[in-house]
Amino acid sequence: MLNRRDFAKLSITAAAAAATSPRINAATATAATIKPKRLAAGDTVGLVLPASAAFEADEIQFAKEQMEAIGFKVVIGPHAFDKWGYFAGHDRDRAADINQMFADDTVNAVVCYTGGWGSPRVLPYLDYDLIKRKPKVLIGYSDITALLNAVHKKTGLITFHGPVGGSTFDPFTLENFRRVVMTPEPAGLLPLRPKTQRTSRPHQPHPQAHQRHRHRP
Repeated sequence: MLNRRDFAKLSITAAAAAATSPRINAATATAATIKPKRLAAGDTVGLVLPASAAFEADEIQFAKEQMEAIGFKVVIGPHAFDKWGYFAGHDRDRAADINQMFADDTVNAVVCYTGGWGSPRVLPYLDYDLIKRKPKVLIGYSDITALLNAVHKKTGLITFHGPVGGSTFDPFTLENFRRVVMTPEPAGLLPLRPKTQRTSRPHQPHPQAHQRHRHRP
């Protein structure tokens, strides 16, 4: 029967072997970091729905108009208005929209319309090699976090946890959005929203780069 000391020695030995195993390291290692190019007024953003469907088509139009007000041109994913249960279309179709936006050289960023539920379901159908070859800003939050993390893990692309297309771009949100994805200077530590501006609305996250990296100038 193993005593406590022998068990500890065996555990340490097993952990060391696992850490030096090429197969395990290859399976868990994150690809080299890729920083997407920062955005500028006049750039084109692709609006996609990787998860829940919009309740009304007007909501997607509103998100488009918000992006245009910031200064972007907007391309809406072909399946953005689809509905399959509470998803924005079938899993493969939602993934196809994401792949198409990365493949399109005229699109500079991929903005998710909303979170909800369903992003993990599109992950098996994403073309990670394509995304790695054509990196660009990818931004969203809530359920979209699954997409952000998977893309970063598989490709090394720095993704952004920040407002979705359907967010309320009030002055505070807009200022920090621009600070993170539209300026060459490091964003640094983003401030909290002033108490006088806090409401009971759903949380509007700071646009913050995963892994605290910045995009390329």
